[in-house]
Amino acid sequence: MGPPLLEERLGYPTGTDADASERAARQEASERVYEQAVAAYESGDYASAARDFLRASEPLLQEEGAPAWDVMAYNRRVCYANAWSAWRQAGDVEQGRAALEAARGRDPVNALRIQELLGAPAE
Repeated sequence: MGPPLLEERLGYPTGTDADASERAARQEASERVYEQAVAAYESGDYASAARDFLRASEPLLQEEGAPAWDVMAYNRRVCYANAWSAWRQAGDVEQGRAALEAARGRDPVNALRIQELLGAPAE
């Protein structure tokens, strides 16, 4: 697995569906935590970054077919990949594996992608 995807920022579609304001609030909450994670990663606090990347994915969790579900699912994948990379940098692969296994259970849309991350050889 290459370096974390820190250059990727969360991006969201603009929509006019009935859930737009609620979705926007969740996206903003996610983005705040994501930016904290980036700052922690860049300062070398990899364990905090990993936890924050994973926390950033939580407000984005929704079922397939919900408004903007595919973009939200992509952004969760970015969070998971960054969290896994940060845990590996922190040397805490077991904690990362446990946290991502739990995320896999909560996120069936991304379950296969998370399993692919976990199947990647440790560096």
